Amino acid sequence: MTTAGFINYVSILYCTFGKSLFPLAIIIYIVWLLVLFIALAVSADDYFCPSIEVISKVLRLSQNIAGVTIMALGNGAPDIFSALAGIGQDRPELVFGELIGAGVFLTTVVAGA
Repeated sequence: MTTAGFINYVSILYCTFGKSLFPLAIIIYIVWLLVLFIALAVSADDYFCPSIEVISKVLRLSQNIAGVTIMALGNGAPDIFSALAGIGQDRPELVFGELIGAGVFLTTVVAGA
């Protein structure tokens, strides 16, 4: 059922539930997805928002600017760490591919929207 600590939802959907219980499985997955989103919202409200308040007070920024800055740092952190991992493994093709791919994605999808 699990693969390296993760739940294999596709295997559960097709192997455990089967064709006869497929609609029930979809409903269960939708409810589970709602529970996960509510948990994410509660944890962000309990931990992220108070941190933004403290950061905005210390740096004398408005809370909106502090929130946008922290979100941008959180969005860019995986790119930086994957580039550092590629450099550490002496694989420059990973670094260039990741950075160019991220740049193209941001330019086409985010800026294009």
